[in-house]
Amino acid sequence: MITRAISGLVFISIIIGTLIWGFYPSLVLFSIIGFIGTLEFYKLSAKFSAPYTYTGALFNSLFILSSGYLIASGSAFWVFSIWMLFILVFIFQLLNKKSETSIVDISVTIGGALYLAIPLLSLLILAVISATYTTDFNWKIPLSIFILTWVNDTGAYLSGRSFGKHKLFERISPNKTWEGSIGGLVLSVVGGVVLHTYWNTFDIPIWIGISVLVSIFANIGDLMESAFKRNADVKDSGSIMPGHGGVLDRFDAVLLTAPVVLAYLLTIIDL
Repeated sequence: MITRAISGLVFISIIIGTLIWGFYPSLVLFSIIGFIGTLEFYKLSAKFSAPYTYTGALFNSLFILSSGYLIASGSAFWVFSIWMLFILVFIFQLLNKKSETSIVDISVTIGGALYLAIPLLSLLILAVISATYTTDFNWKIPLSIFILTWVNDTGAYLSGRSFGKHKLFERISPNKTWEGSIGGLVLSVVGGVVLHTYWNTFDIPIWIGISVLVSIFANIGDLMESAFKRNADVKDSGSIMPGHGGVLDRFDAVLLTAPVVLAYLLTIIDL
């Protein structure tokens, strides 16, 4: 328990400290997370395919770094240029690898990379497009995604232990209950109102919308990760965080919530 608590505290401190530090430190951290998380994804899929493990992880890290740099400079060309780089690399691999599952292997390689890259880049984009006259990197917005996710997890855990009776998706995650999910949603909305009060960024209805989306998609992200691990017959995606597992175990919720919140904000307000 002590090891888990210390590991969790270190993880939270690194995330918060790096986001406050600025764009480029966050970009470097996310590229490292993308590299490690992609390797974990490939490990989970090794039972069904043979992805290009280190090639895919390395290109994902470079993809995040390059895209982040172009995002900071206001260029949208990264969408085309980096995507074409991926395609050319793996077409070359397809032509050179003698395997009956080459298409599956390449699909898993690219899919696993983008599964990490898109959400991590979404967090950076959120900070850039919500910049204010006092800063060009509004770290409060991506940090709020993490905070609301942690608050939702806490509410779900406490409510589930106290009132949980009806299973949410027993085949995938036996411990999740509808009562826990509702408790997480309620506490997440409370968290959104608190963030509005102290950070004064968006109006309360917008924060409530963010909170609801985070709660819903955090649950879905957690269920997806549980399904991946069940298919791979493993308990954790990795062991880099003692007591918590791997990068995917800690970021499973954020991987879905970050792109959803980005799409939501771009749709309802003029950032």
